[in-house]
Amino acid sequence: MSNSDWVHHFPGRRQLLHRNVEAPDMVTVTRVALDALDVLRSWWEPLAAEAVLVALDSIDPETASLVEAVHPHRLLVRTEIPSGVRIVSVMTDPFTTEDPDLSHRTLETWLRDSERDAAPVDGRGEWEQIMFNAARVCVGPRDWRSGEEELRLEHESGTIAVPIERTASGAWLSGPREPASDQPPLDIHLTTRMGRVTLAITRHYGFLLTAGEFAETCYAASLQQLRAMGWSE
Repeated sequence: MSNSDWVHHFPGRRQLLHRNVEAPDMVTVTRVALDALDVLRSWWEPLAAEAVLVALDSIDPETASLVEAVHPHRLLVRTEIPSGVRIVSVMTDPFTTEDPDLSHRTLETWLRDSERDAAPVDGRGEWEQIMFNAARVCVGPRDWRSGEEELRLEHESGTIAVPIERTASGAWLSGPREPASDQPPLDIHLTTRMGRVTLAITRHYGFLLTAGEFAETCYAASLQQLRAMGWSE
């Protein structure tokens, strides 16, 4: 056991970043949001994405009013999920689909189709929130803590057993897992309003919070890159 084998007490440690979009059409807003996620993808992989959508009765932003959306809650789940990972939606009864890979292109298509399906006749649909509450993070090279197959992470609710997933790209940890079913290694929450996009990144696993750990170093480098792209506190 290392001094990083723990999970932060709920709700974790959150970092907020914001970016104003000069041309706040939803195509541009979505691109800005997904480009931010791409900065994390070398060490973070989403296992599920949840979206909350709204519907407007006109394409004219000056006159549009909110109306009831069709399937306003959407859940996209990766086809293959590591054993023991909990996929729990925040919203009630989401319209759920699966895909083998939650890539930039997959998420972009999913959001575009969801907005189209939510839109009324002569109106439009828009995403309001996107949540990534199940994911895996890279914690080191493939031989990180070689000889170990599973970690026992200490949490206020008990011990969490997390298998080490070794691939050619490194050693990965996935979650959330019982008894911390609402705390993945890291969760992401994107919101948009009036051309302002907010990115909330919450770290839960100690490997992302302990200075000098591989995952914490990756996280810090990603924050620096996001700030260079125009994101700010």
